[in-house]
Amino acid sequence: MSNFPFDVSGDERLRQYKEYLARQKESEYYEIKILGGLLKVTPKGVPGKLLLELEQETGEVCLYRHRDEELTKKFKGRRVSKDWVRKFLSANVELSKRLTSEHASSQKAERHREYAAYTFDGAHCRSCGKPLAVCICR
Repeated sequence: MSNFPFDVSGDERLRQYKEYLARQKESEYYEIKILGGLLKVTPKGVPGKLLLELEQETGEVCLYRHRDEELTKKFKGRRVSKDWVRKFLSANVELSKRLTSEHASSQKAERHREYAAYTFDGAHCRSCGKPLAVCICR
């Protein structure tokens, strides 16, 4: 039996899920947003890497997209509970941490390359200080 009244309208159920998930300890590793009628879960700082999307359909929250394409095909439209979503977040904490770290590293390297490409001093890179012949910043 659902804890929610039957007259839940719009994205209210998604907002309730979002508020519930925000109170969980695992939420610090994720960004949880409601966009376009979908509750989207991505690793912190990596908005382009979707891990989970939920939709509200006929008053119930259902799986819209899973990070695994095969599971999306198999379970799309299936109702999911708050507890299931919390367990999903718990099970994917390490993945989220890794994706966040990789994204931060690639962003830092890209900024370094951009800086080095425009600020070199004679035969040495101003960014890393190495001779331009061996500098990998460019």
